Amino acid sequence: MSKPQLKGERPMATQATVVFLCREKEVYMGMKTDKIGVGCYTGPGGKIHTNKEGVALESIPDCASREVFEEIGVIVMPKSLDQVAIISFVNQGETPANTSVFEVYFFLTHKWLGEPIDSAEMKAGRWFPISDLIERPTTTAKLMAADPLFLPLIFSGQKIIGECIYAPGGQKVVEDWHYEVVEDFSEFTV
Repeated sequence: MSKPQLKGERPMATQATVVFLCREKEVYMGMKTDKIGVGCYTGPGGKIHTNKEGVALESIPDCASREVFEEIGVIVMPKSLDQVAIISFVNQGETPANTSVFEVYFFLTHKWLGEPIDSAEMKAGRWFPISDLIERPTTTAKLMAADPLFLPLIFSGQKIIGECIYAPGGQKVVEDWHYEVVEDFSEFTV
């Protein structure tokens, strides 16, 4: 996969997770109320907890499970997560010093305990038809700018590695979307 070139040095990536709860032919998403993606629908997720030196204090699946519980109140066991993507999102700042990179691990799950509820971080949660997100993602829900590029792929059963560069402010994608389909993530997972 060829990667777009950024001016200046690329900052160290912050690892994060997103989980999509799937039942029959629907996926659960809520509207973000804080930080990146405010006002857009997505799955629950967030950053991996680290110590002062930046060393992870939890595994990627443990982070995903924790974030699901914190944001929508359901319990997901790490072993019930099916990894479907690793995507690096480069959020360009006005200057290279203000640029951030998030390496996001995406999961689907069909098993959880409890019913999703709204929280301070995620509201207006609802079930969306997966077929609509595959066929017409831009009219199904208000999504972050890059989501219509990759959600149809992961909801169609593909596993992908990708990179996307956002313009300052994160409202549009400024470079071509680069991805490749993979069989598994064994050579990409930390």
